[in-house]
Amino acid sequence: MGESMRVRLTLAYAHARAGDGARAREMLDQALAQRGQRHVPSHMVASVLGALGELEPAWQWLERAVGERDHWLAFLTVGPFFDAFRADARFAELRRKVGL
Repeated sequence: MGESMRVRLTLAYAHARAGDGARAREMLDQALAQRGQRHVPSHMVASVLGALGELEPAWQWLERAVGERDHWLAFLTVGPFFDAFRADARFAELRRKVGL
């Protein structure tokens, strides 16, 4: 993996949104296999899982991102990576935790 982990997970997200769940899952699994050697952004893991429709594990990764004080959570209300979460009743509480 020569590109940044964020770029790799953005590509996985794009594959998931385009309907290529198998490729998205493959890319996500490869990224997760590198945890410990490279930083794997929790909010991006959540975004890929959300785009794949795997909302419960995605919410767990979002909570991890909150615990890590991930600055990308500032884009919760506007960023497309968080589209899968906005209709969920837990979203208001997530926004509160982040301070939005």
